[in-house]
Amino acid sequence: MRGRFGLWLVAIAAVGLAARLVYALAIAPDLPARGDTLLYHFLANGIADGKGYIRPFSELQFGEALPTAGYPPLYPLFLSAFSAVGLDSLTAHRAVSCLLGPVAIVLVGLLGRRVRGPRTGLIAAALAAVYPQLVMVDGTVITEALYAPLVAGILLAAYRLIDRPDRRSAALLGALIGLATLTRTEAILLVALLALPACLAGARRRPDGARDRWREALRPAAPLAVVAVAATALVLAPWVVRNAITIGEPIVLTTNSGHTAAATVCDETFEAGSPYLGFVRHACALRGPCVGIRDELEQASCQRDEAWRYLRDHADRVPVVVAVRILRLWELYRYQDDLGYGELWSRSIPVAKAGLVMYALLVLAAIGGIVALRRARATLWPLLVPALLVTISAATTFGFSRYRLAAEIPLVVLAATGLDWGPAALRSWRDRPSPSPVAAPDRAAAPGSAGPARCAPAPPCGTATAPAQ
Repeated sequence: MRGRFGLWLVAIAAVGLAARLVYALAIAPDLPARGDTLLYHFLANGIADGKGYIRPFSELQFGEALPTAGYPPLYPLFLSAFSAVGLDSLTAHRAVSCLLGPVAIVLVGLLGRRVRGPRTGLIAAALAAVYPQLVMVDGTVITEALYAPLVAGILLAAYRLIDRPDRRSAALLGALIGLATLTRTEAILLVALLALPACLAGARRRPDGARDRWREALRPAAPLAVVAVAATALVLAPWVVRNAITIGEPIVLTTNSGHTAAATVCDETFEAGSPYLGFVRHACALRGPCVGIRDELEQASCQRDEAWRYLRDHADRVPVVVAVRILRLWELYRYQDDLGYGELWSRSIPVAKAGLVMYALLVLAAIGGIVALRRARATLWPLLVPALLVTISAATTFGFSRYRLAAEIPLVVLAATGLDWGPAALRSWRDRPSPSPVAAPDRAAAPGSAGPARCAPAPPCGTATAPAQ
């Protein structure tokens, strides 16, 4: 069965690669390349040209190449490896990003197998191969192309740690979270949301399958937690040291939080009735006292300070804005804004609309998957953590389906579980035995009696009965 599973998984991954290449080379090139698509393209070529990790267009704007810590480095570093051998065009970067798609598909299939079995794994892989929300990121030159396989790997590593609570499993999970953080900074929250709970859940397990109480598991879980956190820190260390040397401050994440704050905390994104409510308005970051500051750290600090002042002055609007951000993330408020904004990353609107329809269907199937895993008493909670992660991320920035990527991986797995379990559950319900009908009394109650007449109990076996008079 393992051999057949592997062959089917490879075949599905090949189909997924073909779908991504068709999107990247036949659809995306006809769309305008702006925003982060161009950003990561230029960052990668700057690394390959020996200029280092520099701010795009800083040579034109300031007359010299300035180092940057504004963007996570791992995805541009991946692209730069191909730029170094001549694959440095935007089309080439689209094509090589598609190579990450089959990796994500295979890992999703393995995750589905771990959750419920080989058939669920193959269904999950097939869904991931054709799901437009995953296809588009691989053909668009954005950091989520690398983030998707890392999220799938993190979830697999979390289950491994729960099944085999040893230091090697903890180190693997921590290292993958570190790599994901170098791809999308919000992944650092997975240390608290996933790694530490997985250490505790694994420490609770006994060899006989029973579980210790939570309090009793704290002591054996502590060494695992230390290893996981240390592994994450070790992966982040080169980035922190580089920032301390080239920029003058040991930045752990990025400086882009300043621009995000300036573009999401302003009148347009806070006012009632505004089409940008709970969304992003980049024009907000292009005005005010922080515009034109040459030093990246100083500009980011200025933008954050301005955002905090605005939040204090409009504290009554914060709950509404946060709620709308979350609704936007899950496509429950003005989804058409999401479709239009996606064009900044070469997202085709017709393909995005198809993705929106498939997303709704996957959510319905995923509800069945949650029910199936709950009934089987399977370990469900790791698959729900990414939904919490992306909700926190949207609440603190803005709502956009691109930020939902981490939750798309478990969504596909849960949907596959529901699709695998649903038909069997329906047949079991349909074929359930009908209850035996209750026998009706032989005669009605006599007039004036308190209730229906009761039949006398049958005599014990072998007892003679009196003859009728």
